[in-house]
Amino acid sequence: MAPRLTQFAHIEGLNELRRLISPIDALVATPWKMAMTQIAEDAANAARANAPIGRTGHLKAKIYAKVQKSDMPRWAAVRSRGTRKSLKYPRGYPYPRLLNYSAKHGHQGWFDNAITPVFAKAAAALAIAGNEIIKIWSRGR
Repeated sequence: MAPRLTQFAHIEGLNELRRLISPIDALVATPWKMAMTQIAEDAANAARANAPIGRTGHLKAKIYAKVQKSDMPRWAAVRSRGTRKSLKYPRGYPYPRLLNYSAKHGHQGWFDNAITPVFAKAAAALAIAGNEIIKIWSRGR
């Protein structure tokens, strides 16, 4: 299987937060998961909007968001499964990765440049989730 083009963001203090709220995971799971899903979808939409358009448009169609299947997801990712198959490469190669990292093709950084601003806005989505968690907690579990 060809390597996928994936971009991850590290949330500092997440492990400490999970340790502190582990007894109340059921209370905070829904707002947290909604925030992580929103961040991933925003990043995927930004990547789709910035994707180079070729003959087929498959690159834009093959970009998707993925969130860990857990009540309290630890990660969210934006991935692309686009492959280019030819006579020379019958198994295919990951052309989104090629376009992102190769200066030769004129689209260097299209994926990274699209997603980086979304990571800066992630704090706002997590703050909204934090406010929802505070509301739930203040209602008395």
